[in-house]
Amino acid sequence: MSKKILGIVLVCMVLLTGVFLPGSRPASAGDDEVLDLTLEKAIAIAMEKNADVNLAKIGVKKAEKGLDEAESAADKSEDSDSPFGPTGYEKALIERVAPRQAQMGLTVAQKTLEATKNGTKLAVENVYYDVLKARTELENAGDAVKRAEERLRLANVSLEAGTAARLDVINAEVVLAQKKVRLNAAENTYKSKVMEFNKTLGLPLSTKINLTSSFEFKPVEIDLEKVIAEAKESDVAYVGAQEALAVAEKQFAEAKKFYTPNVYKYREAQYAYEEAKLNAEKAERDLVMDIKNAYFKLQSARESYEAMQKGVEQAQEAYRLTKLRSEIGMSTQIELQEASDRLDEARAELLSALYNYNLATAQFRYGIFGFSGTSASSSGMMAGGM
Repeated sequence: MSKKILGIVLVCMVLLTGVFLPGSRPASAGDDEVLDLTLEKAIAIAMEKNADVNLAKIGVKKAEKGLDEAESAADKSEDSDSPFGPTGYEKALIERVAPRQAQMGLTVAQKTLEATKNGTKLAVENVYYDVLKARTELENAGDAVKRAEERLRLANVSLEAGTAARLDVINAEVVLAQKKVRLNAAENTYKSKVMEFNKTLGLPLSTKINLTSSFEFKPVEIDLEKVIAEAKESDVAYVGAQEALAVAEKQFAEAKKFYTPNVYKYREAQYAYEEAKLNAEKAERDLVMDIKNAYFKLQSARESYEAMQKGVEQAQEAYRLTKLRSEIGMSTQIELQEASDRLDEARAELLSALYNYNLATAQFRYGIFGFSGTSASSSGMMAGGM
């Protein structure tokens, strides 16, 4: 009886004092935890948790199973002497066409897996840059509110000293209200980008993150002919079209052995081959066009970054001169704040241009073209051209 009472007392002590057993913690302990993430770590998490990657892995397993079944059926058909089984053209399809078609399915599934991985990596880079851009905008908006508050304070001081009109105070109040609206919008945009980031990585949407990677401008040179040749080995749409053509060609060849051109089966195989040939030609044109468009966007992104660099230099010089004039009483505090605002905006635009350029180069690094920058799911599908 005394042991039972002692046990109850111990439980009460635990509940009252908040003592937790070793290895345990309150359910809310992680609420304020912040996940520090480099770009590399973010990509690693996405590779492990992203649903599209895992679905593509299952797709490869299913295709392997399909190939095993097709080869097994072909072997049984070749070994069978039964007069009741498939004969002629149908037998040829089972023994020679179906295994090739199943091999096509496996090849496409394997290419889809690689494309989905690369598409997810590109999507992670995209949302990583989006969060960084949104964070910069939020910081700039917060700084702008502080400067607007200081401007309002100075306007009130000047009004009390009789050196400013009431209109100056009203103008300062309007500016402050506008800056607060911008700050609220920046906060909402940042929260939205963080949720999209977490969704892409497969994390809970409410996960708090701190992105720690920094980036610099690194010009890259692109060999278009090499890129096109490599893409023909990896692009799902192109490889799928080539595989489908090979299967259709094989089936047409088998049909020729058993039928004449006036027979439906012959024409059916012929039309399938002609259709597959046209699709293969179209897939090649589409791939080349996507690569060249990606190249043009890369060039534009580079030119934009270089132009933004000049804009920052201009804003820096304008701020320096305004500050010098302010120190000798030839420029107002308001003019100095406005020059500072323009410098912040120019730097934010330069960062945005850098991220856009890096994303454009990433398309060539991952072999993903025609990227729209929406989500990991769309990037996986787009990567394969499915």
